[in-house]
Amino acid sequence: MPLANPGNRAEIAPRNTALHRRKRARNLAILLALAALIAIFYLVTIVRIQSGMAAGGVS
Repeated sequence: MPLANPGNRAEIAPRNTALHRRKRARNLAILLALAALIAIFYLVTIVRIQSGMAAGGVS
């Protein structure tokens, strides 16, 4: 299947319609939620490792 050959610059410009803005905002919100979840898992892991080492007598 051949690639599209745009006739002018407007055909390849980034989309800035209301739908694209909503999708971009949703994607950024999901990205931030995932980053927060990763940070929480990381912190919980560090706390559990530290408490496990303290319980074992290691400082």
